[in-house]
Amino acid sequence: MRPRPSLMYVAAAAADTWLAGHRDPGVRRWRRLTKPALTPLLAWRLHRAPATPLRTPTLLALAAGGIGDVALLREGRRAFLVGLTSFAAGHVAYLLGWRRLSAGTAMTAAPGPRAAVLAGLLVGPALAHAAARREPVLGVPVAAYAALLASTVAVATHLDDDVPADVRRRLAVGAWTFLASDTLLATRSFVMDEPPAWAERGVMATYATAQWLLSDAARRA
Repeated sequence: MRPRPSLMYVAAAAADTWLAGHRDPGVRRWRRLTKPALTPLLAWRLHRAPATPLRTPTLLALAAGGIGDVALLREGRRAFLVGLTSFAAGHVAYLLGWRRLSAGTAMTAAPGPRAAVLAGLLVGPALAHAAARREPVLGVPVAAYAALLASTVAVATHLDDDVPADVRRRLAVGAWTFLASDTLLATRSFVMDEPPAWAERGVMATYATAQWLLSDAARRA
C-alpha cells in the first residue's frame, strides 16, 4: 500500500491541535514530533502531484513555514522573531507565485482586497501596540508582518477569472484563515495573560487548515 501523506497530515494536525492545548508539559512535549511534521507532509503531497505554476513557490513557502513551526515551539523573544521572519519569507513566496495569476484590474476596485486592507488596518496596529507594550522591540516587526499578511490576503482574493474557480476559492479561504490564525496567535501572545486551551488549539486548527488549503490549491492550479 502506498503511503498517504494526506491522511498522515490530517492525523498529525489533529494530534498537534490537541496537544497544543494540553496543560501537562510532559504531554505537550510530543509536539516536538507532531508540529515539525506538518509542512513536510504537505510538501511531500505537493511534490508527488503533477507540476503546476504554483508548486515551486508553495514548496518554498512550506519550507519557510516549517522553520517557523520549529522556532515557535520555543519561548522567548528570539524564538518569536525567528518564527516571524520565517513566516514572512513564506508569505513573500506565496505572493510571488500568486502574482502570476493576479487579475488585471486595479485592486482598489475589488471587494476582496479592500476587505483585506481594512482588516489589516483594524488588526495590525492594535496587535503591534499590544506587542510593543510587552516587548518594545516587537512592535515594528509585528506591524510589518501584519501589513504583509494583509497583502497576501489581498492578492489571494484578486485572481484572474481564468484561474479555476476551485483554486481561487481555496487560495482566498486559505489566506483569510491564515490571517485569522496569526491574529489569534498574536492575541494569545500579547493580550491574554493566561491563554485558555481553546486559544492554543484554535491557533493550530486554523493554521493547519490554511496551509492545507494553500498547498491543495497549488496542486490544482
